[in-house]
Amino acid sequence: MNEVCPITHFTEEQQKRWPNLHNSLIGQLEFPTSAEIPSDALARLNNDVNEMLRKQLEHSKRDRSREKLFVFLKQILEYRFPGSKLDKFGSSVTGLSLAQGDIDLCLQIPGKVPHKVFNKIGKLLRLHDFVDIVVIPHAKVPIVKCRDGKTGIPLDISVNNTLALQNTQLLKTYSMQDSRVSQAILAIKHWAMCRDVSDAPSGTLSSYSWSILSIQSMQMSSPPLVANVQTGKKRNIQHVEGDDYDITIHPNPKSLLKQQNQQNLGEIIADFFETFANWNWDLDICSIRNGTALSREEKGWLEQDPTAIDIIINEESIRVGKHSLAIEDPFDLKRDLSTVLRAEGIMDIREEILRMWFGICEGNSWKELCALRNPDKHISDKQLDLFHDLRGKADKEINSKITNYTIQLEQVEKKIAVCTDEKEKAQKIPELKNLRNEIHQKILIRTHQIEEELGRIYQRLTGAVDIFRVPSILTEENDFSLFFELQQMLPKAREADKLHDEFIELIKKHTEMQSTLSLGLEGQSVAALKNAISMANRSDRFFNSSNYIARYLGELIIEKRKINRELGRLKSWLKYCEDVKHQQSRKSKSKSSKHSDHSKMNKKSYAEVKSKMESGEGLSLAELNILLNNGGLFSVDKSKDKKSPKSKYSRSKRKNSANDLSAHRGPRGRSKNIHKE
Repeated sequence: MNEVCPITHFTEEQQKRWPNLHNSLIGQLEFPTSAEIPSDALARLNNDVNEMLRKQLEHSKRDRSREKLFVFLKQILEYRFPGSKLDKFGSSVTGLSLAQGDIDLCLQIPGKVPHKVFNKIGKLLRLHDFVDIVVIPHAKVPIVKCRDGKTGIPLDISVNNTLALQNTQLLKTYSMQDSRVSQAILAIKHWAMCRDVSDAPSGTLSSYSWSILSIQSMQMSSPPLVANVQTGKKRNIQHVEGDDYDITIHPNPKSLLKQQNQQNLGEIIADFFETFANWNWDLDICSIRNGTALSREEKGWLEQDPTAIDIIINEESIRVGKHSLAIEDPFDLKRDLSTVLRAEGIMDIREEILRMWFGICEGNSWKELCALRNPDKHISDKQLDLFHDLRGKADKEINSKITNYTIQLEQVEKKIAVCTDEKEKAQKIPELKNLRNEIHQKILIRTHQIEEELGRIYQRLTGAVDIFRVPSILTEENDFSLFFELQQMLPKAREADKLHDEFIELIKKHTEMQSTLSLGLEGQSVAALKNAISMANRSDRFFNSSNYIARYLGELIIEKRKINRELGRLKSWLKYCEDVKHQQSRKSKSKSSKHSDHSKMNKKSYAEVKSKMESGEGLSLAELNILLNNGGLFSVDKSKDKKSPKSKYSRSKRKNSANDLSAHRGPRGRSKNIHKE
């Protein structure tokens, strides 16, 4: 039976999930100070963080996929919305982005924003193999969240989010004050990501919010590491998105600092967690515009019910009241960055900050402090390797996979052909038929009859008149009236004929397509394939709706693209393995032939140089080098002088004697040979 705490009313499971926070609420948690942390622990923390940042920097330099992904999105989005412009903002611009961090993008659309623009963006991303697509159209800043299916890189796309570009410039100004600023923010964001408290859609704080909290801590350190850059008498008020905003940024923020902060990176990070482990969320608001904590009463942001603890205790699935962990946006002063939080997210954030602070005080390593809270949610470097699942597998197994995917591709292509034909039949043919019949209902006379009647009336009106049979005025008025009426009917009749011809042509095309598909299905009839498609979509009337067919056709096209990509990956791996084997065989052959080729070339070169010297010609420095390397000016040709003592010691003998440690006579010096001669 679960034991419920009489003070907090937390269940036993909740007490295990948030132990530090629970002890803090019941008054049984003693908070250490930074002065109690051993100096060697801070030095170790500093070294660990620097090493982590070095690896992050190396990974970022190697990873060019982010820029390629941005270029690709820029092409497809700007083409889909003519006149628009896609820009990057946030951490990817400020230099505060981790290797696993997301890319923030803003699509600037001039004029009136298209209806359901976020749904259209989501649909476009789905067609290009993006996954985990979440459309959030009713948020304070509507966005589309997704992840690239190939690289796993997360993306946030907003529309006309102009103020975000100003926020980016603000963070960039702060990070340029001191190199430790960006390093500390990156380290804190890395910790937040590892501990799963940096995901706004999941109910925790955004990456941007953690940057704001980091800057607040640096403003409040003693002495401050960064100055408040939003101060100054001269204000910059701009009209953005229908409202006026004070976007003042001091031109020279370093001049605002009276004293230099001497903390190392480990001490700055320890300061951050000490600050927010002791932060009074009930009374204070985080405000980098103010440069220090801002009173809730002064701001008018009192915490509203229900609180996170109330929701947790009552096990309700409702939204948290406003201003729970209040964080003021530096430019949009009405915006509280904590509005995205959910009850469990608030509890997790407070628990993780306390856990981190006590871990630092206990001297735990950075690796232990940033251990992945939910490893399954994180993509490892191994998974980012395109061939991680193929390494070590036999070629036979990979070829078998290629065969299976090829069969799947053929099936998908057949379904696409059937659905494309049926879509045209379900959409275009009835449309043409209805338009043709609508005109025929209004104009009962056929085109050739109208043309013949027009010719007769025209001849009657313009031809010679028999004086004995002159038509009356009324007859001529009727003829003119009929002539003009027929003139109006003729274009419509011709349009109906054109629609009829298109209708007949589509019927013929559909019949030919059916015959072609029947031949290509190898015993499987078109009717059987259509029946299988209908069953897969759980609808007997599937092929009567062009909308159903179009939706399913889109899914088939995505499936085809995935199969093609997988086939390409498998074939690329086989080709890569073949190239590696070929290179290895070439290296082994070149090693065996290198020595013999080299000796032949030296021998030939030496003979040429010696012949040149004997003829009295001049020698170059390179030729002198060859001569000296082969015994000098008085050497004797080894092949001719078999009695030379040198010939006793062949290359093979010398090579074998290298490992012989027994007593033996060494090679004679060349000077002795010269003396004997």
